[in-house]
Amino acid sequence: RERVALDGTAPCIARVYGCYGTSFPLHYDPKDQSILDRGVVIAHIHVRGGGELGTFWHDEGRGLLKRNAISDLHASLEQLQGLDHRQSTTKTANQVVPLVAPGKVALHGFSAGAVVAAALLNVAPHLVSAVVLESPFLDVLGSMLDPTIPLVVEERSEWTNPLASQEAYFYLKSYSPYDNIVAQPPSESQHPLPHVLVTANVCDARVMLWDSLKYVNRLRAAWGAIDVIDVPSFIMLQVWSGGHSNNQNTTERARRWAFQTAFLLSRLDES
Repeated sequence: RERVALDGTAPCIARVYGCYGTSFPLHYDPKDQSILDRGVVIAHIHVRGGGELGTFWHDEGRGLLKRNAISDLHASLEQLQGLDHRQSTTKTANQVVPLVAPGKVALHGFSAGAVVAAALLNVAPHLVSAVVLESPFLDVLGSMLDPTIPLVVEERSEWTNPLASQEAYFYLKSYSPYDNIVAQPPSESQHPLPHVLVTANVCDARVMLWDSLKYVNRLRAAWGAIDVIDVPSFIMLQVWSGGHSNNQNTTERARRWAFQTAFLLSRLDES
């Protein structure tokens, strides 16, 4: 909105996808009006792996180059908040100016976009205050190793085949969100852990329900999270009855969107 200045004072909800050469265009969605009316900036982050800049952009973020997408997201979130690590701590003429409020950025990743979002949680959780992983692909290595899972064989061209070479296996293992969850410092540290909402679907034929269950279990164990809103982090699992692309009726889709948005906005208000 015109009344919201990009001067480092407004909170932000960032969205990311970056996979299959699919473009993630900016467009007006009536559902987002309630977010904009609250003075929140909505940012679409076009990481490599998407199709925004053509075939080259896709090729630079898939297979054995997938970590480029994670690096892009990392750099973009730093840039939004004026936290670019490449800059000197001394104030200079080239110092990065924040566009949105540092510490008030929430992140949303859907399906394959959750690979990038969840991978960021493993390396730089301090860059976001809340994350929604919707219908998320979280166990990339485990899935690509199992040809009985629907679509795995077809999708190895996007993610690479860990059965084909040691290089492919260890590359997937190096960033697969489930395989890289690590313990984080206590909440009283300088950067509190983000709150995380994982939504899964009973009838999802693309991403297996059990991947979300085991991911949440491991993340809670590593971060010391509990099931109620408290420190150090609130990690919630929500299971829906629909399929991968939220094929519920209109009321259920609206309820799902409203819950996710309320989760992000409530955390932005707290941070």
